[in-house]
Amino acid sequence: MFLCPSVPEHESGTVGRVVIKVDSGMSRNGCQPGDLSEIVEFCENNKIPVHSIMTHFAQSWDDPVFTKAQLDTFMEVAKPYRNRGIKIHAANSGAIVNQIGVDLDYVRPGISMYGQAPDTSELGVSATMRLGLLPAISWYALANKVTRLAKGRVVGYDQTYKCTHEETIAVIPIGYADGYLRSHSSACVRTLDGTLCPVVGRVSMDAITIRLPAEAISCREFCLMPSDFNENNSSVAFARYQNTIPYEVCTNLSRRMPRLYVEDGSVMSATNI
Repeated sequence: MFLCPSVPEHESGTVGRVVIKVDSGMSRNGCQPGDLSEIVEFCENNKIPVHSIMTHFAQSWDDPVFTKAQLDTFMEVAKPYRNRGIKIHAANSGAIVNQIGVDLDYVRPGISMYGQAPDTSELGVSATMRLGLLPAISWYALANKVTRLAKGRVVGYDQTYKCTHEETIAVIPIGYADGYLRSHSSACVRTLDGTLCPVVGRVSMDAITIRLPAEAISCREFCLMPSDFNENNSSVAFARYQNTIPYEVCTNLSRRMPRLYVEDGSVMSATNI
């Protein structure tokens, strides 16, 4: 069970309401379907108000058969309580897109609220784009050093990159401690006008090094992760480097980095400035 936000004691006679979760097949959290009636009865006998009954889908983006089987299992035990005024809900982002369980009392968009694709598959990305969604997050940084290096110079730990000619190398004070992981060592960043600048050498804890092409030698501002789905440095691209999902890429971003919250082009608030 989950505790909902508290309500005034004079209205409810308790400190809060509960949401009961049913395990319909994901085998993670929640009671087994056959135990639901006993739990509801316990709540009623102890004057614990039940806000709602829910379940969660395991693979709603790309397995509608299993998802509908989960929904059937859930509805069999939860529907009688809906008729008694208790709300029920099941649909996460994938289910909303695929119109499974959206006719219940609530829907629960997760990753879609942030405009992110659910995974790195073409199906996941194209479904997100068809909805007109774009990532709500973008990541920018300034270079704190730019150096002209001679042919043969190595860059970063383990000598993984050697300059093939005289090259301009910029250092950006972002690294794996910030969520820009070592697996991004072959990624790219973009200048503000869209020029791609390859990451060269190992990503360090607090720094990445990038090679500036001739047309970007004077650039000092860079976009590490834009609010789009491009194949070079979007959250989807990062997730492919890491063999993970965009959700993990975004939640890996360190809290120590400044964050600006922008609406209609204006900064509404900021943290860690």
